[in-house]
Amino acid sequence: MAATMPEREPQAARGGRSGAARERLLDAAMRLVAESGFDGPSVRDIAAAADTRLASISELFGGRDGLILAMVERRSLALAEERLARLGAARAQGPVTLEGVAAAFIEPLFDHMAEDEDWRVYARVSAQLVSSARWDGRIGPVLETEAAAFIDAISAAQPGLDRAEAAWCFTFLMGALATATSGTGWIAQLSEGVVEESEFATLKAALIAYIPAAIRSVAARIDMVRAESRPIPKPRSTKTRDRILDVAERLFATHGFHGISMRKIADAADISVGLCHYHFKTKEGVFLAMCLRRHPEINEERWQMLEEAKAMEPGRERLAAVVDAYLGTPARRLEKGGRGWRDHLRAMATAITSHGDYWLETLRVVSDDIVHAIVEESAKAGPGLSLRKAYIAHLFVNGLVATGYSGGGRVDRLSGGAARSSDYQTMYVIALRFHVGGLLGMAGAREV
Repeated sequence: MAATMPEREPQAARGGRSGAARERLLDAAMRLVAESGFDGPSVRDIAAAADTRLASISELFGGRDGLILAMVERRSLALAEERLARLGAARAQGPVTLEGVAAAFIEPLFDHMAEDEDWRVYARVSAQLVSSARWDGRIGPVLETEAAAFIDAISAAQPGLDRAEAAWCFTFLMGALATATSGTGWIAQLSEGVVEESEFATLKAALIAYIPAAIRSVAARIDMVRAESRPIPKPRSTKTRDRILDVAERLFATHGFHGISMRKIADAADISVGLCHYHFKTKEGVFLAMCLRRHPEINEERWQMLEEAKAMEPGRERLAAVVDAYLGTPARRLEKGGRGWRDHLRAMATAITSHGDYWLETLRVVSDDIVHAIVEESAKAGPGLSLRKAYIAHLFVNGLVATGYSGGGRVDRLSGGAARSSDYQTMYVIALRFHVGGLLGMAGAREV
């Protein structure tokens, strides 16, 4: 008997099934990336979470990178349209102000997050993209659809800014928004519940007060007290333990915590996995040891600078000295500390917006005491700056660190080459003015 051909499924039904599989894959990828970073989940992980054939990723997206790009585009392009519409509405009412620019960029994401869990997951994803130099270079421009319009609006609302300064201001705006919406749990841990990352209305209002004042402070180009550059020791060691940590810093800086394994560290260090486990037990142990190797030096300098700041009268100069203790100590090491320090600080910048107990526990051990002191001294230095406001502002300043110290090329693109992400001195001067101005702007705003 001749074999009969199976009846073909109607094209519309096949298209419907493909569309459903596509949405499941996008949803699964977004959830997994939010939890474990862009380099964390494999294609098998994503397909399994979506309950979809592995081959569907290639068929529908051309591979993993295409899936990740489509995942980010799905909400970022819609968000860009909404932001541009709000900016257009603000312009229609008269000359646009920095407050109007800030509100048009900041409000849409917070408003969506307040109503929709999927938008909260997206915010966690986009926050990680902001601080990942590797992925920023590959798909970062997806987050910049509206960037040129907002940089032009900033320049129009604040005459006197040059193109490089305007691009840095917008980059720092993106960074501050990223840390405010990343939902890592860090600020709740640090402030012991004084600030919760679920306070969307509060964080939105605080950021809209912070950004315009920060930009005006950059435009004013006020000279601020900064510590003298100090020699940065560059120890060299051939010990296996230090070789492992050197390699781990480079890998964490590139792929994030979740994107590497103990085997990858061991292979890059040209040692056995067993020897890697002998020295550090776990990947979390490697990360903590990486931080403990360098952070005591930074923290000692910060404590010294805080003591000097305490002798100053409250006001802008004292506030700048306190901010310098936090921002300046790593910035000077970026500039003069060599590759080891750059790898280390980029690894830390990448971790700022990532999720996991490894990060919260490391911060608790390595830097919570000094950061508490910096926040408290900021509140004392800035007239009208409450402790709660100072904690919120510290969440924002970590966004400046994530974008400025991560080694990404965003500001180079946004400025058309007028600003360079590798120009650490200029970046730091602008970041210092930006955050001091933002703190004073929050001090003058109503209580949040």
